[in-house]
Amino acid sequence: MQKLLMIINNLHQNFYNKIFRGFFYDRCILCQKSTDNNMYICYNCFKQLKSIAKLRSIKNIYYIWDYETIFSKLLKNYKLNRIKNLENIIVKLIKHDFFEILNKKNIEIIIPVPINNNRIRERGFNQTEEILKKLNIKYLKAKRIKATKKMSRILNKKEREKNIKNAFKIEGDLENKIILIFDDVITTGTTVNELIKTINKKYMIKEVYIFTLSLTKTAKKILNDGRD
Repeated sequence: MQKLLMIINNLHQNFYNKIFRGFFYDRCILCQKSTDNNMYICYNCFKQLKSIAKLRSIKNIYYIWDYETIFSKLLKNYKLNRIKNLENIIVKLIKHDFFEILNKKNIEIIIPVPINNNRIRERGFNQTEEILKKLNIKYLKAKRIKATKKMSRILNKKEREKNIKNAFKIEGDLENKIILIFDDVITTGTTVNELIKTINKKYMIKEVYIFTLSLTKTAKKILNDGRD
């Protein structure tokens, strides 16, 4: 039944994208200026995204963009408006840095952050998995076994932790491995921390790193303050 729903969602998504392009064929989704490249964004916006794309790190977290930039608009269109073709632009911009971290840190297993089943049904895809597929990367799939509320809507730290507690399940050969967790945006770090806790409860791992497309100001403050 779930597979059937995903097929229907994918058909709906493809239809939506075609209709969207039919009406806004010559408009950039980021700046609304005309574009004649038959793409979703114009050359100037792509150039801007590229100019601010820079591999940076705080502790064990690597990221490419500050969330509070033009990138957040791209990500929202990709996820919320289900413009799945935007992953091609994201992949093009992160590919070099992503593989640099894989090689530099000798990553053995990559785990994309799983999303709520309701989000899968609504969106038709998990954005982190789709990006890894485009990168031709094999990954270990974790499961989200708890119907959580949207973390971005929960401001209180304890409530966020309560919401995401015991939300994940993972099976695989993780013992004594170097792991990379992949996410699209880290808002506070609560979700990835819970996923790491789930892994550590069951396995003795060598090291764990996080690669995210973007990091919010809130997440940076939490990390720099030394809090979870």
